[in-house]
Amino acid sequence: MAALAENSLPVELNQIKLFIVPITEQGKNEGFKILSQLRAAGITCDMAYGDRGLKGGMKAADKSRALYSLVIGDDEISNGKCDLKLMSNGQLISSSLTASELIKRVGNSI
Repeated sequence: MAALAENSLPVELNQIKLFIVPITEQGKNEGFKILSQLRAAGITCDMAYGDRGLKGGMKAADKSRALYSLVIGDDEISNGKCDLKLMSNGQLISSSLTASELIKRVGNSI
């Protein structure tokens, strides 16, 4: 409890694993669904709110120090596929755009 009071928890405990960047209105709706399902599964995640574009959303993802980012737009929704971006090196990891698949991929990360 003292560590909580001092705000000195290790970064790993508070680190955001996934930052969702919606780039369309439909992307926002899908992003909220995925966000709530991942949080319910115990995965720390966040999302770019407001009317940010891709550039602004990715800046927010970088600033959050998240492990992964996920851009959701109309193409990703219609195809049911997405690319997770590993923020440390830019590597793209293909995934299906389902909460269960994202939980598997992101939940297993360090």
